[in-house]
Amino acid sequence: MSSDTSFKAASTKSTSTFISALIISATIAGIQVGAFLILRTSIRKIYAPRTYLPVPSKRSQPVSVTPWGWLLPTLRLPSKSMIPTAGLDAYMYIRFLRLMIFIFAPTSCLVAAVLLPLNSIGTSVSTTGLNSFAFGNIPENQQIRYVGHLLCAYAITIWTVYLIQKEMSKYIQLRQEYLTRQSHLDLPQSRTVLVTGVPKSFLSSQVLNSLTARLPGGIKRVWISRALDDLPKIYNKRQECVSMLESAETTLVKKAIQQHKSMLKSSQDKAQPFLPETIKRVHSRELSTAEQDPVDQFVHRKSRPSHRLGFLGLLGKKVDTIDYCKDEIVKLTGQLEEARLKLDDHHPHNSAFIEFNEILAAQIFSQIVLYQKPLRMAKRYVDAAPQDIIWDNLNINPYDERIRNMVSWVIVIGLIVVWSFPVAFIGSLSNITSFCTTLHWLSWLCNSHNHLQDVVQGILPPVLLALIFLILPMLLRLIGRYSGVPRISEIELILMTRYYLFLVIHGFVVTTLSSGLTLAIPELSKDPSKAVTILTINLPKASIFFMTYMVTTSLTSASGALLQIFPLIIYYLKLFVLASTPRSVFNVRYEMPQPQFGTLFPNTTLLATIGLAYSVTAPIMSILALFAFTIYFVVYKYLFLFVFDVPAAHETGGRFFPLAMNHVFIGLYFSQLCLAGLFFLARDVSHNASSIPQGAMMIVLFFLTCFSHVLIRNSYAPLTTFIPLSMVEEEVVSKAKKLKQQATEAHEKHSPAEQNKYLTSNLKDVSSPASDNTQETCVQRSYSDTDMTQLSMPTGKSEGHEFCQTVLTPIGEDTGEYLSRLQRPTLEDSANTGGPSYGEENFVTEQSQTAFLHPAVYENTRPVWIPEDPIGIAKLEVMDMKARKIPASLKGAGITSSGKVFVTRSPPENAEVIELESNKVQGIFALPGVIGGVARAAGGTLGGTISGRVRSTSSKANQSHSRHHSASSAHTVDSQGVPAVPKLPAGFDSSHKNMLSMMDRKKDKFLADEPRASKHMSNVPEEDPAATTTVTVGSCFEDDTAHELHSFDPLVSPASQPPTTSPHPFVTPASSLHFIPDPDPTFLSENNSAQSSAPDPYSPHRY
Repeated sequence: MSSDTSFKAASTKSTSTFISALIISATIAGIQVGAFLILRTSIRKIYAPRTYLPVPSKRSQPVSVTPWGWLLPTLRLPSKSMIPTAGLDAYMYIRFLRLMIFIFAPTSCLVAAVLLPLNSIGTSVSTTGLNSFAFGNIPENQQIRYVGHLLCAYAITIWTVYLIQKEMSKYIQLRQEYLTRQSHLDLPQSRTVLVTGVPKSFLSSQVLNSLTARLPGGIKRVWISRALDDLPKIYNKRQECVSMLESAETTLVKKAIQQHKSMLKSSQDKAQPFLPETIKRVHSRELSTAEQDPVDQFVHRKSRPSHRLGFLGLLGKKVDTIDYCKDEIVKLTGQLEEARLKLDDHHPHNSAFIEFNEILAAQIFSQIVLYQKPLRMAKRYVDAAPQDIIWDNLNINPYDERIRNMVSWVIVIGLIVVWSFPVAFIGSLSNITSFCTTLHWLSWLCNSHNHLQDVVQGILPPVLLALIFLILPMLLRLIGRYSGVPRISEIELILMTRYYLFLVIHGFVVTTLSSGLTLAIPELSKDPSKAVTILTINLPKASIFFMTYMVTTSLTSASGALLQIFPLIIYYLKLFVLASTPRSVFNVRYEMPQPQFGTLFPNTTLLATIGLAYSVTAPIMSILALFAFTIYFVVYKYLFLFVFDVPAAHETGGRFFPLAMNHVFIGLYFSQLCLAGLFFLARDVSHNASSIPQGAMMIVLFFLTCFSHVLIRNSYAPLTTFIPLSMVEEEVVSKAKKLKQQATEAHEKHSPAEQNKYLTSNLKDVSSPASDNTQETCVQRSYSDTDMTQLSMPTGKSEGHEFCQTVLTPIGEDTGEYLSRLQRPTLEDSANTGGPSYGEENFVTEQSQTAFLHPAVYENTRPVWIPEDPIGIAKLEVMDMKARKIPASLKGAGITSSGKVFVTRSPPENAEVIELESNKVQGIFALPGVIGGVARAAGGTLGGTISGRVRSTSSKANQSHSRHHSASSAHTVDSQGVPAVPKLPAGFDSSHKNMLSMMDRKKDKFLADEPRASKHMSNVPEEDPAATTTVTVGSCFEDDTAHELHSFDPLVSPASQPPTTSPHPFVTPASSLHFIPDPDPTFLSENNSAQSSAPDPYSPHRY
């Protein structure tokens, strides 16, 4: 009797725990969805960046601004429409959710009609609540009911395997169509293969060309990896110095502005005019030590940015950050140039990238046996993209890689063991009230209010379980990188398998056993002879924890994914705290969130595993799983259509999907083995085994499922990695037919001479095997492709050592001659500049000549991008850096009087210039009512379009300021094209007069040096004085409220608000984004001096 009473109490407590978790989760979900509906129309950067940030061909159509205006378009848009914009990986994730709905919808109907009545109606077991629907509720005198569970298990398995086979077939079709579409075949990456473990005797373009001579089309280019020693470290340190210099320069400008404002205030108090609008510093590298730096007139030397050298910047000497970084950049650039002169001394090592002329050759090469010894040239990676390469892992020996892989698995297994202890503890929390009678120190919990117990048992375990798994992906990614995998996408595939292993062991197996055994321990201690019966009844009751987990995850996680509270907080936190430089502002504002499929898939497939594992033993789980996957389908379809950016470089062609199918099979295995065990444990009234036949049938079903799994996996495995040659051949035949048709049209339209020329040029597309003299190997240009002087190389004959991470010369050509030819960059190379892809494909139709070289080999110094200020401090610093041969630019970056940095275009090193919309109040600062007012007050600024009162006040201030300083606001330009220093107002402070006079004296000296300095700076667009409108200091400072928030997102669509003209020199009128190639010739070639004075095509006044 006491046993029945305890079972009933436990059942009641479990049900109340589930209901409490459901109510709390639904409340949290409602709050998050409500916040999403309010903020969605206001903050496009977070909730709809895909509608305006990518290139036009990758954008999604904007949806209605009404709160629920996103739902119907999300449901109506076909999921396939996301393939061209988000890629096949994203589509296959949505299709996996769709598959789960198709699995659990009929399953829910089946268990609701069969198993729920079998488990709950006419039973004598004294369980209540949700446990009354569980497998353990079958009475001992009605064991025949287990036949219904057996039939349902067979039906669910057959249906699931059928759908898996059908979806795998569809996936293969989609993958083949995706990889053989013309836009992908035109990409050189589709014909590029990375091969590792190459023997030393094969690390030569001649040998590799001979090896592949029989393949169709032959080789177009070969890049051979070399050991670079300290070259990458020097390169990385220089990059760090550039970033540090940008931050220090921006800080200097901010301090100068604050000092200048103090001067203005002091001048106003004395009824004196303002400082003139612009100070032009004319600078020479050979400044006299007796002459003070003009910048020091605004920021004293002791107030300049500084840091300490040594360990963690704590113990070393204190240095001026700006001077130190400038000197370090010059020194490190010299070390890089010196190291690049000795590139041939670095021996080739282990790997090579091979670009074929035909995709057919690339596919054949990746599928055949290449070498007679084990592990050599065994791993080949098709569709290699430069942005996906892990350069540090290219030189790992194949035997070392195998050892690393084994060590990584040992570490993973060790982590699994260590992780089991906290997970077991969390699992026991779900039934902690069962310990109250045996553990007296927990009696306070049992005597407390029921709501506290419900929170501890219902909410706390899933939350803690989610928290302890947050750190795992980071650890597993580091372990995957250590294992020697050469591609980032491959790490994500490895992560998916290992992370799922963690989740299924700790999130399912350990939790199930710990939760079920926790319920059974009190009864086992009283009557150990009934151990089998007690386990049969209590183990299925562990499903209450997973029901709670399913509800909590589906409601809170899905609604949280919509709200994106953490990205939202981090976004504004970065803008206020971390976005201190133009580059950081640009990255924060225009980086789109990217899904991590290595963790997204396992978290989702775990729900599928739990749902299938408990589909028969706890039938309600199937209904909850259907609910969860339906919500996930709607939420993530919206996210992939309007929010997420999936970089094309990391696209795997849907290879996560077959791994997800393996996880679904694991759910079936758990279900069948659990059912078999429960059938064998079932006892009748006489305590005899009553369901041996059912258990045996489940074992048969288990082996049949294993056979189906192996059959499906082996049947489709080759097709998930390679493109069938038959499809590639179809593309070749289609191409030949197209050429023939074009030739026929040419015959009808052109003269015989023109026909012959046309046929000759087009038939080259059907390439013959490449000869030894057609090998191309290149050194990529810097960001701007304009100056290769920093990549000088030794002349003379190469000693047979081609270089891919450094230099790989064409066969029979001198290295010096080849590099001199390469130093004349082409427009085609400029199109391949690195930088944000914004969803665009990785390459144009012609691959960059050094796409697979380490950046340390060819990249020049990244331009130092700092914001231009109205008083000219930034220009002074840029001139100084130019004189030191350090590239620097002010283009498209500015700073307001309050010290907020804003940008109007992409960084200067990007060939694809992105004009940014601005001059709007953005984000939460534009929300109506109290929320917007509080946000604006907290932000410390007012937007230029918030209220007419602010606009009128600013207008009056401008008018007054203009009348007061009309004499000093004129802007003159001397014959050299350099703005002349304006005449000082009467009564101006003598120290400033002396400073400007000193700068004027040095002007001629700088102009003599400037051509020499500019010679090394042509990879940064020059600031053209004639094309730049300089604004008076007072005008910028008085009316900068209209531009304080340019680092935030547009609040409304351009159509809903007419563009306004901004008085600020760096701000474009509000308009849609423009994604256009830079037509400025000075941005592409340093030698085109005739264009150096051309108006800036990206000046705000151009539009």
